[in-house]
Amino acid sequence: RLRHVLVRQDTSETLPRHFRDTSAAGVGSAMCSYNKIRTRWSCENPETLQRDLKERLGFRGWVMSDWGATHSMSLAQGLDQEMPGADFMNAAAIEAALASGEVDASRIDDAALRILTPLFGVGAFDINNTNTQRNNVSTPAHTALARSLAARSVVLLKNNGVLPLDRTKPLRVALFGKSARAPVVGGGGSGAVVPAFVPSPYDAIRARLGG
Repeated sequence: RLRHVLVRQDTSETLPRHFRDTSAAGVGSAMCSYNKIRTRWSCENPETLQRDLKERLGFRGWVMSDWGATHSMSLAQGLDQEMPGADFMNAAAIEAALASGEVDASRIDDAALRILTPLFGVGAFDINNTNTQRNNVSTPAHTALARSLAARSVVLLKNNGVLPLDRTKPLRVALFGKSARAPVVGGGGSGAVVPAFVPSPYDAIRARLGG
């Protein structure tokens, strides 16, 4: 009973506080996760996907599943896109759901509109897609903005009086490890990104301190 009350409080109070601003900002897509919420898989939970996200928060983008997180053809529950394939949301399953009345045709139209509208909005169809991971859809302006946001988002959690460094006194800085010159900034798989700019700690410190 206690667990049920805590989870219900979380979805009715905490979720709107975390996602209201992103929904209002016009974020194009959201991803449901692998876990269960009150015994129902996240990607087939109508309370969180349809009621909370789309109806209460007014989210106009599309909901995609995390990779392999789909367990059923969950269009009626608020899922718009299964990733990475179509084990459940394939043509045969959708046709069967239409025939049985499980899903209305207007819901399929809604899912398609939610997916295509943000993609047209960011110009995804204005750039030739070469179907490679190196197909760069960024602009110089977006790259500069991403770099600025990354720099401004750094937070100093603790300072024992060491910073800022006293530049009027002789200073020696030691860097250890391979990552000082060749930092690892991302992984592989679906999360692989080719960054436009990768400053190494060595180069950044030299540029800041000189020498």
